Amino acid sequence: MRRLLTTLVILLVVLVAGMSALVLLVNPNDFRGYMIKKVEQSSGYHLTLEGDLRWHVWPQLSILAGRMTLTAPGAAAPAVSADNMRLDVKLLPLLSHQLYVKQVMLKNAVIRLTPDSAEQNQPDAPIAPGGNQADDGSGSLWKFDIDNLRVVDSLLIWQRANNEQINVRDINLTLQQNDKHQAQIELSSRVNRDQRDLSFNLAANLDLQQFPRQIGAQVTQFSYQLEGADILAGAIKGEGSVQAVYQQASQQIVLSQLMLSANDSQLTGSASAQFGPVPAYTLDLSATQLNLDALSGWQTKTPDEEKLPPPVTASPVIANQADDPQQNLQVLRDFNAQLKLKADQVTYRGMSINQLAVQASNQQGLMTVTTLSGKLASGDFSLPGSMDARTDKPLIKLQPQLRQIELGEVLKAFDMPSALTGTFNMQGDFERRPSQCQGFRTSLARNGGAVHAECATSWFEYSTAYPASRGA
Repeated sequence: MRRLLTTLVILLVVLVAGMSALVLLVNPNDFRGYMIKKVEQSSGYHLTLEGDLRWHVWPQLSILAGRMTLTAPGAAAPAVSADNMRLDVKLLPLLSHQLYVKQVMLKNAVIRLTPDSAEQNQPDAPIAPGGNQADDGSGSLWKFDIDNLRVVDSLLIWQRANNEQINVRDINLTLQQNDKHQAQIELSSRVNRDQRDLSFNLAANLDLQQFPRQIGAQVTQFSYQLEGADILAGAIKGEGSVQAVYQQASQQIVLSQLMLSANDSQLTGSASAQFGPVPAYTLDLSATQLNLDALSGWQTKTPDEEKLPPPVTASPVIANQADDPQQNLQVLRDFNAQLKLKADQVTYRGMSINQLAVQASNQQGLMTVTTLSGKLASGDFSLPGSMDARTDKPLIKLQPQLRQIELGEVLKAFDMPSALTGTFNMQGDFERRPSQCQGFRTSLARNGGAVHAECATSWFEYSTAYPASRGA
């Protein structure tokens, strides 16, 4: 036993002495030019390291660097900058004066995905002949071997074109990859915007064999929580999983086998997004249960609240219709989209909607609802239509079909007096600007016993009056 302990002590002393000698004999600054050259050869990005490089021996042999930046060719701002960088290296390759990095750790990093950090074409750059090197399968981006990557307490700034910046804060990321370019990633972060806070945790397996032309990901674990302004007190939280594939050539990401929960609601389906001057989005979702009340925080009024007279609120003074936030729909002009949704049971404002089917599209401001149907209040409804938001004065067209709808239940759901009861059937055409038919609910609530509703259009006219004796 004593010989074994003696042998272990001798080995430990030799190891410590060897590492000490190595640290004294090998200057880490000798690798500065090598690292800069390797990064530029493999990716085209320019690496800068400020200050001297120094050794850190325990608990892992590492090279410590001060502030670093990584800049794309021709970019005005660095794509990555960090206050501190640590390179965990292997010991044996240093004996032959070679650098093999096992792990890169960045702390307090700022990652920019913005127009000013993107690669810019140089006017004097040579044009590559046909058979572009970037299209071959050599995988040149993997020549500088990195087994592990860690990003701690960092920030991601994301912006497309002239859109508003989105800041993803408190990023903690761990990425491990093997020699087959298969990687595992763990990520936690939060996004704060418009007084709302979204925090999430993610674990995924990555397929990087064709990086950067294609990236495959299987998200095995995803959890999130959304809280803040206009969010119910208990927050919106849930879990999910998905398979994703990103294609660089087409700038397209495809999501399949999507499963997402939000409180007691469950969604499954697929989605895709194609980026470009006019992004295009596609959603195909289905749900067995979709509780919109639980997501919005809507609650049924108590009997005491129902007895209170409705508040009289003056209409806002709008100098120009284009200044009305309800009509400011210019965001619809910036993208194209396709939506399909089927839900077995939907809860909305206390009403139960069964067999809901939605099919809609948006073409740069021309939104078309081909199908919006379901069963509601002992009847069924269909509300196809369109909205043209390509001008400052949106135009709405509807072709409503209501059959055997219990009107009292619908009025109660929208906090209106139950002055109208019985089943309701309607079929017609409706065409109007949003501001030209706003008086129905207001006059219905203010008159109480004497109800008068009027909505006139060029195709459809409806006018009815009921005395107080016919009220609730």
